[in-house]
Amino acid sequence: MKPNLLMILPILKNRLAEMPEIAHVQGVQELAQLTGEREIQPLDGTVYVVFDGSQPLTSSNSRLKQKKKRLSFSVILAKQFYGAEDVPHEDEAVGELLYAICAKLQGWQPVNDKKLPITTQPFDEVQALEPIYFDNFALYPLRFETEILSNYSGD
Repeated sequence: MKPNLLMILPILKNRLAEMPEIAHVQGVQELAQLTGEREIQPLDGTVYVVFDGSQPLTSSNSRLKQKKKRLSFSVILAKQFYGAEDVPHEDEAVGELLYAICAKLQGWQPVNDKKLPITTQPFDEVQALEPIYFDNFALYPLRFETEILSNYSGD
């Protein structure tokens, strides 16, 4: 199997899809369609999983063929609301679902087919973007980071 910086993404989506409280797990393509040109409406109870980027971590030896990287992922919950009277974050179920997502991912360390960790650090919740409200929907972003070790020895 070829090295793949983003091999964690489908594993992360599958982990969230295990949660019965989540209606659908979708990716950046669907998120772009609903926030950009508004080609589609969000689906209530859906989470959108987005790769936010990677950051190489410094090392004392720049000649090393291995590099530690921090990967960041956003998990964005879409909840529908109906007008000014119905504020989604005042609904207990919204807070409970956000908590359940955090509990599912905080401290989780994905493994490969051989049950070996594919990250050097478990997932850790970090500062996320502010919630977004539009078209009777609220989007609640959560952000998680993990670290991997890339081996570049195959010149």
